[in-house]
Amino acid sequence: MDSALGNVLSCIGILVFGYLVSKYLLKIVRRMMEKANFDRTLQSFLLSVFQTIARLFIFLTALSSLGVGSTSIIAIFTTLGAAVSLGLKDSLSHLASGILILVNKPFKVGDWIEVDNVSGSVKAIQIFHTVLNTIDNQRVIVPNGSLVNDIIINETGESRRRLQLEFRIDYLNDYARVRDIISKIVINHRFSIKSEAPVIKINKISDNKVTIMLRVWCQTSDYYTLKFELLEEIYSAFKQENILFAHDEVNLYSKEVC
Repeated sequence: MDSALGNVLSCIGILVFGYLVSKYLLKIVRRMMEKANFDRTLQSFLLSVFQTIARLFIFLTALSSLGVGSTSIIAIFTTLGAAVSLGLKDSLSHLASGILILVNKPFKVGDWIEVDNVSGSVKAIQIFHTVLNTIDNQRVIVPNGSLVNDIIINETGESRRRLQLEFRIDYLNDYARVRDIISKIVINHRFSIKSEAPVIKINKISDNKVTIMLRVWCQTSDYYTLKFELLEEIYSAFKQENILFAHDEVNLYSKEVC
């Protein structure tokens, strides 16, 4: 009885002590990787692998303290292997997908991606899933399998992006004058790439409006700042120059009832 109680207490002690030690070692490994300028994407994945292996080792050591021999442990895992593999087939698929992500590098930690109508900044690529933070700071857990099998939009995968804006104006406006106003604002903006001339063209004409399309190149990091500032500056310039915006027409009919 005392021996059994001692084994149980020993098992609990190993689990607690092992957890604390593995947590401490994980911090040391993380610091070493950061000092060595280790790739952030590979770093998060390897730390996740290290954590999983450490927990498995602690669990096996705790079983041994209960008097379970290594042969018995192997037999138990062999017996349960088939059932566990069936139950974890999706997890194993996500593990393989995580490795494919590291090899193919469709994105890396810090990139802004969109998958399955969810977009966010990649915070970590772990064994079975990838962690995203949305623009309003929500944490999204995406299985690695989804990232391999679905279409991914990597908004920060390239160093430069082309911004496209459209402005609907009344067809009575002078198009050449409107084009000159937009061109002057874009060319003088600090974030527009001067070596790439902006494209300003009529994109669509309808009964009561003309749609003008603007395309301008910028650095990816400046994309949204350029977008918001251009919208504000062009809107203010249109108001100042009395450029008429288009409005959707609403036709009202009245019917007299005798």
